[in-house]
Amino acid sequence: MNGHVTETRLKSIINLHAALPQADLRRGDSIIISSTKLALGESLQIGWLGLQIIKINLSEQTPTRIINSLGFVFAGFYMGSFDPLRRPSGLPTNFVSLSGPNVKLMSPFTKRSFAGPDIVTLIVVNNTIDTDVEVMLCGSMKLYTKS
Repeated sequence: MNGHVTETRLKSIINLHAALPQADLRRGDSIIISSTKLALGESLQIGWLGLQIIKINLSEQTPTRIINSLGFVFAGFYMGSFDPLRRPSGLPTNFVSLSGPNVKLMSPFTKRSFAGPDIVTLIVVNNTIDTDVEVMLCGSMKLYTKS
């Protein structure tokens, strides 16, 4: 290719959107936003990801975190098969993390991509054992399929 995108190549690029309208996220709980199975030769590129804590139901104490290196709430991409009946463990490959009622965006200027064969799962997690929150998430990804 010499700088031109052919019609065939353009048809092989799919825009994917991640969205979670306002949702109640109980302590220690998580919500799977998307799960994308990548075949050999396919790739997924993260465009941007935004996370907002709308409301945090604080008691008199500071929330106790499950994973200390992350905020009270985080959204992250996990690789490989994911069992939704178990809590996510370890750090996600790429993530946005918050510890207060505000908004945080993943930088759209850093290239983040995953190659197949693999399964990429986007999850929002309440990283506390004693605090409920209301969150919102939105983002954009591109799936490059085989042309």
